[in-house]
Amino acid sequence: MNQVLAEAKKHWRSQLAEPMASVEVPEWSTTLFFKPSNLAQRDRIYKHINEGKLEALVETIIQRALDADGKRIFNESCRKDLMTKTDPDVIGRIVSAMSDEEDVTPEEARKNSE
Repeated sequence: MNQVLAEAKKHWRSQLAEPMASVEVPEWSTTLFFKPSNLAQRDRIYKHINEGKLEALVETIIQRALDADGKRIFNESCRKDLMTKTDPDVIGRIVSAMSDEEDVTPEEARKNSE
């Protein structure tokens, strides 16, 4: 294996070994945990952003929300309910906490996709 790639992978594993970050979601009576996102996850999220869809916020939660054991909480079957039966302000707050970049609100996501 390429030594540089081996070091890159070692670096990523060390980042994933760090304690998970979390966001309290009192409206849902829970704490969501998350780790740094990889490029495959970001690709799924940015596809929605590039199409100007606020669905990117839900995609972020589906891809990144973990329980305390590091297991994904949501899957594809949760998408419709997250899109239509949850408070968009809560979704935006969760995604802002998970953001690898600056805080992203639904309005900013829409503006940045134009």
